[in-house]
Amino acid sequence: MRPTKRAPDAGDSAAILSSFLRLSLFLAGRLRRPRPSAGNANRWALRKKDYMLDQVLQGQLVTLRPTTLDDRRSIYEWAAFSDVTQAMMGPPIYPEHLVPTWNEFCEDHKTHFFDGSAPHLGRCFIILVNNEPVGQVYFNDIDERDGKKRTEMDLWMRAEKYCGKGYGSDALLTLCNHVARELAVQEFMVQPSARNPRAIRAYEKIGFVKLPLTVEEARNIWWQNDYFDSVYMVKTILPESQSH
Repeated sequence: MRPTKRAPDAGDSAAILSSFLRLSLFLAGRLRRPRPSAGNANRWALRKKDYMLDQVLQGQLVTLRPTTLDDRRSIYEWAAFSDVTQAMMGPPIYPEHLVPTWNEFCEDHKTHFFDGSAPHLGRCFIILVNNEPVGQVYFNDIDERDGKKRTEMDLWMRAEKYCGKGYGSDALLTLCNHVARELAVQEFMVQPSARNPRAIRAYEKIGFVKLPLTVEEARNIWWQNDYFDSVYMVKTILPESQSH
């Protein structure tokens, strides 16, 4: 049975107006952007900063892609079992600097390097050329000395055929500039062995300068040396406000 229609009275008009006002207030609340509190603003700023750190970076020769945990095993194998391994560790050149096991590598290169969960403790990137992985580069944890933020950098290539083409130098410079811009880091250190002159020359070409210090003196200013003959080299990138 169909309901009987009747003409609307004053009560109906008031109910309709009340419903309309409630709907208007509801939509206004949904469409109005909330004004963030100081705490929320800080959290949003941190999330934005983390996003900026985790973006794909473009150099002159290479592209840097933020790693995932799936990349960790490949990066380890490039260091430990490739034809560039003997240029960095293990006999005959580095008998005192043994090739790490997988577990030792994971202990030194923790999850945050690969998933971006703690960018101030370090972040790793895959070096790509024409979308092909040719190596990796990363920055380590950031600390501050004499009012300047600083970090240590490291990289290695996937294979010898990718060396000597400028890929590593371009990757390192691209990442240094990015970390300087996004995290206000001013000093970047690398420490190749004196037995690796090719690496030293490559670092010098992009502005790293040897510290005129003994290994013991440099260790006291920076961090533990990787080799008994580590050559501590530093590149300084001033903030834009101080570079003019």
